[in-house]
Amino acid sequence: MIIAVFGATGRTGRHFARLALEQGHSLRCLVRTPDKLADLQAAFPGRVVAVAGSFADAAAVDAAVYKSDAVVYVAGWAVPAPDYPRGVMARLVETIAASMRAHNVRRLLFQAGAAVGRAHEPATCARWLARAAVGALVSGAEAQFADNASVIAFLAGLGENDVEWIVTRPGMLSEMPSRGPGSVSAGDWFATWTTAYVDVAEYTLAAIQDNSKVRTNDMIGYKE
Repeated sequence: MIIAVFGATGRTGRHFARLALEQGHSLRCLVRTPDKLADLQAAFPGRVVAVAGSFADAAAVDAAVYKSDAVVYVAGWAVPAPDYPRGVMARLVETIAASMRAHNVRRLLFQAGAAVGRAHEPATCARWLARAAVGALVSGAEAQFADNASVIAFLAGLGENDVEWIVTRPGMLSEMPSRGPGSVSAGDWFATWTTAYVDVAEYTLAAIQDNSKVRTNDMIGYKE
């Protein structure tokens, strides 16, 4: 499978890229700095295409989606981010969806955050408190939460014959050691709020290939 990756040089994205390549997939990655993928291109010759550009560059987005079989969005902004460009994720996902339709690419996975719920779903008390607390304490966090919610609402409004979307919502992420394949699962309750980047990446790779995940929007984490 050829996977278009947005966020391939980020913390989840680096793990996802290597896992996907180790499992025999090829990648088309939109990156500002193609040299950041040089090590993967050397390790997996001919299987990593670096498309230079920004998320605001529609032509670059289209070039990344072109010839792919699925699209994965695992990008994120480090916080605090007082200059976070409001609406950037929503605009990007709308552009990605348009390119997917043009090139007959069906499957999209978007990684959001656990502080954001499903479209039109009333916030639980715990989620509301977590979002309010983080939004008040961390500059730019609330703008990212709102952007996530806009993306989720956009995807939920797509028709049955449109993009086959999947949304995952991990909690806090860390470079902690992996708990092993299959350690992350979907649910409403988890033993810890923190999950390893590598384990979220492994779940993401499995989910994008799982037909049962289409049009699901799940929190993910460790059950034990």
